[in-house]
Amino acid sequence: MLLLGLLVSGALRSQIRSEILSFVDSTEMLVHQGRRMIINELNNNNSEKAKEIYEHLKKATKNSAYDAFYYVEDLYINLLTADWPATEKLFKARDHKARQQLFPKSPEMASILFTMVQDRKSMILASSRDAGMEAEAWQLLDLLLYYSSNDRNDQEYNKKLSTYRKTYRPSSYPEFVRHFVPGRLYKSAFNVSLGSGVVIPMGDFSNYFSSNATFNMGMDVNVDRIFSSLYLQVSGLPSKLPLIAITPYDTLFFEKGDRFTYLDAGLKGGYFLVRNKRFHLAPYLSVSGSSLQSNVYDDPRDNKREAYIFNTFTYGAGLHSEVKLHEYSSSNIYGVPTMGYLSLKFEAGYNKMNRIKTLATDGAAPYFILAFVMGFGQF
Repeated sequence: MLLLGLLVSGALRSQIRSEILSFVDSTEMLVHQGRRMIINELNNNNSEKAKEIYEHLKKATKNSAYDAFYYVEDLYINLLTADWPATEKLFKARDHKARQQLFPKSPEMASILFTMVQDRKSMILASSRDAGMEAEAWQLLDLLLYYSSNDRNDQEYNKKLSTYRKTYRPSSYPEFVRHFVPGRLYKSAFNVSLGSGVVIPMGDFSNYFSSNATFNMGMDVNVDRIFSSLYLQVSGLPSKLPLIAITPYDTLFFEKGDRFTYLDAGLKGGYFLVRNKRFHLAPYLSVSGSSLQSNVYDDPRDNKREAYIFNTFTYGAGLHSEVKLHEYSSSNIYGVPTMGYLSLKFEAGYNKMNRIKTLATDGAAPYFILAFVMGFGQF
C-alpha cells in the first residue's frame, strides 16, 4: 500500500508539473496581439478597426488581474479614433492615477501613440470641434496638444493656461487638471560643470604669491532671466619669496616656489542680459569663503598644524557666458518632453578679500574659467 501511495503521489506531481508547463493564458496572448494590431490599423488610418479591437480588449480584461492599457494609452487611442464622448469621460475619471498593471511583456504603445497624436494634432482639434465637443473639454484638449507640440512657445502656453483658468473656474475636470495639466512654464535648467582656468593674485597679495591654474566645478540653476551658481575652485599658488609663519604648534619656514592651497567656494547670482537658444550672457555678484594654507604635513590629522595665510569672507563680481554645443530631448509615457544639453561656459570674475591679517595687506584674486557643462532642462 505504501508503494502504491508513493506511485500515485508521484503521478499527481508529474501531472501538475505538466499542466503548469503547458498552461497558456489566452487573454494575455489576445492582448499582446491586439495592441500590435491597433498600432498597425492606426498607421493605416483605419481608426474604426482600431476602435473595434480596443473595445474588444477592454471587455476581455474587464475581470482580469491585468489591464489591457495604461490610462494615457486609453486617452491617446480615443483621440486618434475620434471618440469624443469617451475622451470627455476619461477627463472626468477620478481613478486615472490609480496603479495599473499590464500583462508582462506587453508591446510598447504609449510613445508610438503619442507621436501619432503629435502628428495629427490639427486633425484631432478640427474633428473634435466640428463634432460639438463640450467647450471646456475642447479648450483643455487644445491646451494639452499645444503643450506637447514640438514647436511649443512657453509664453503662448502660459497665455492659453491663464485663459483656461479664468474661463473655467472651477474646472469640471479638477482631478485631470491637477495630475496632467502642467502649471505655468518657466524657462529653467539645472547643470553641472567641470573645468579649469587661472587665478591671478592682485594688489599687495601679488607681492607674495604667483598666479596658477585652477580646478573648477559648479552647479547652476537658471530660471527665466535669473542666473545662480554654487561653485568651488581649488588651486596651488606658489610663493614668490621665502616666508616664515608662526602657528600655535610650530614655526614654519617656506622657500620661494612652495605651493599653498587656495580654496574658494561660494554662490553667484546674476541676471541674463542674453538668453537665447545658442548663447548666454549674464553679469553676476558673488559671495564666498576663501582660504590659503600651507601643505607641510602629509597626514590629514595634522591639518590644524598648517599655516593659514588667510581664511576670510570674499565678495566680488563677474561675467558669465555660455555657448550650447548640443541639445537632446525625449518623452515619457505621459508625453512630457525631457530636455538636456551640452555646452561650454566661460567666466571672468574678480574676488575681493577682507584684509589679510597674516600679511598685513589687502588682496584680490581675479580669475578666468573655461568649463564643460552638462545641463538638464531648457538652455
